[in-house]
Amino acid sequence: MSTVTGTQCVREAIWARRSRLVSLSKDVGIRTELLDGFARGNVADLPRPVIDALVKEIWNDNLFLDPALDLLCPREQPPARSVGVLPTLDTSKLPRYKFGPNPNPGPQPEIAPKPRQRRAGWA
Repeated sequence: MSTVTGTQCVREAIWARRSRLVSLSKDVGIRTELLDGFARGNVADLPRPVIDALVKEIWNDNLFLDPALDLLCPREQPPARSVGVLPTLDTSKLPRYKFGPNPNPGPQPEIAPKPRQRRAGWA
C-alpha cells in the first residue's frame, strides 16, 4: 500500500477546487497557469511559501505541511480545559424501590359509589 504524501493531498485539494482556481491563485500570489499545472502534475513543485499559503487557504490554518516528512500534520491544539466542576450525586439519599404495595400510601381521594339506575322496560 502506498503512502499518500502531503504534496499529493495539496494537489488533489487544488484539483477539487479548480472551479475557483483564479481566486485561489490570486490569494496565494502566483499565476493561474502555474497553479493549474501543479494540480495536474505538470509542474513538479512550488516554492515553499506558496505551498504553505495554499495549505493555510485550503485547510483554514488547521494543518501544516511538514517539509521533512512531506505529510500534512495538525497544528498544536491547546489542552482541553474544564468548563466547570462535575456535579456530585449522592445516591444513598435517593428513594429505593421496594416491591409490593406501598406501606405509606398517603391520603387517598374518597370516591362515593354511584347508585345503580334501573332502565325502564327491563326486567
